[in-house]
Amino acid sequence: MALQVGEKGAGPGGGGGDSPSPRRPSPGLQAGRASTLPPGRNVAQRARVLGNSTCWGPLDKWGTPCPPFCTQFEAFCAGGLAPGWSLLVQGHSDSGEDKFEINFLSEAGDIAFHVKPRFSSATMVGNTFQGGRWGQEEVSGVFPLVLGEPFEMEVSSDAEHFHVHAQDHKVLQFAHRHRPLAGITRVQVLSDHRLAQVELARRDLSWWDGGH
Repeated sequence: MALQVGEKGAGPGGGGGDSPSPRRPSPGLQAGRASTLPPGRNVAQRARVLGNSTCWGPLDKWGTPCPPFCTQFEAFCAGGLAPGWSLLVQGHSDSGEDKFEINFLSEAGDIAFHVKPRFSSATMVGNTFQGGRWGQEEVSGVFPLVLGEPFEMEVSSDAEHFHVHAQDHKVLQFAHRHRPLAGITRVQVLSDHRLAQVELARRDLSWWDGGH
């Protein structure tokens, strides 16, 4: 079972360009008023798309704010979001800029997994932001998203990896760099447009059998 939350409207923009400059997750998280998921439950019962999106942006290397993202969705689970949770995002890629990303964050505020589609280079990028710096990017050339069309992305996890699917194609497998996994307690979806729908659900680990 899963909780579906969403609001019809324009979807997130596409992607392109370099990894975002280090941003400050904590202010955005606080302003977004994250929903809390009860630990040990199979269904996320209080995840939601934020009605009053809080827009905030990273700083470039000179300390100048970049164009803002809006926190369209945010949820917290004290028991940890990996392994076993699945995040499904549906939207519309009506912008060619890098203004859509998904971040799984640790209790300390590090980004344990950052994933972003880049339409300009037709690539999917995964990375971490730990100890005040970005890690080594992992880039996938499997990119079934089409600019100007609706899209669906899903991020799931098992004991060893995050798995990213787009349009029912597996586009990225990213080995966990953050330990312990139970410390990954927060997820947020940033976009410059409203998302059509977000679904966050607890999955049995056998759900990945069969290559999903």
